[in-house]
Amino acid sequence: MIPDVNRIASASAKYPKPSPDFRPAYGTAGFRCNASLLGSTMFRCGLLTAVRAAVLGRHCGLMITASHNPEADNGVKIVEPSGEMLPQ
Repeated sequence: MIPDVNRIASASAKYPKPSPDFRPAYGTAGFRCNASLLGSTMFRCGLLTAVRAAVLGRHCGLMITASHNPEADNGVKIVEPSGEMLPQ
C-alpha cells in the first residue's frame, strides 16, 4: 500500500508545531511537556507508530502518560510489539 502523501500533509497541517523551534525531548517518560503543546507531537507519533507497525507486521501502540504529574504535564510514549517503550 502506497500512502497518500497529500492526505498526510493535509492532516499534518491541522496540527502545527507550537513554534518552529519546538523539539520535545524523548526520554524515559516519552515526549513530555505541557499538554497544550503536545498536539503536533501526538499526531506525528501516531503516524510513526502506524508506519512502524506496518513495516514490522506487528502491533505497536501509543501510551498517553500523566500519572502523578501536574494535570497539564502529559506525555506520549511509543510502545513496541514487545510492550517496551521505543528506545531513544
